[in-house]
Amino acid sequence: MMTKPVVSGGCYTTRLGFGSSLSLPIGTGSLMLAELSTVEYVVDMFLKSSWGGTHKLIVEIDCSNVFCWVLNPSKSPMCFSIRFQALSYKFLRFGMRILYVSRACNMEADSLAERAIGDG
Repeated sequence: MMTKPVVSGGCYTTRLGFGSSLSLPIGTGSLMLAELSTVEYVVDMFLKSSWGGTHKLIVEIDCSNVFCWVLNPSKSPMCFSIRFQALSYKFLRFGMRILYVSRACNMEADSLAERAIGDG
C-alpha cells in the first residue's frame, strides 16, 4: 500500500437542501485508511447528533473496496477487519445505508480533499 499525507473530504446535504463540507486530515497512511476513517467519522458524528435518533443516514462513497467491505467485512484486509466489522454493525443496527457513487460523479468531494491537502 502506498503511504502519503492523507486528507479525506466530503459534503453533506439534507432533503431540505441544508449542507456543508468537511475535510479530515488523517495524517500519513493509505488511501483506504482515509476512506475508512472518513466514513467512521461521519457515522459517529451523525449518531452523536440530534439527528441520530430521528433521521436515517445515507453515505455515498466512491471507493468500491470500502463500499464492499462495509457490506461484507469478512472480505476486508485483516489490518482493517475489526474496524469494518464495527462499522458494518452500526449500519445494520441504526438502519443506515451506504451507496456506491462512481468517482467521476463524485468530483466535489475529491476537490475538497485536494484543497485541504494544499492548505495543510
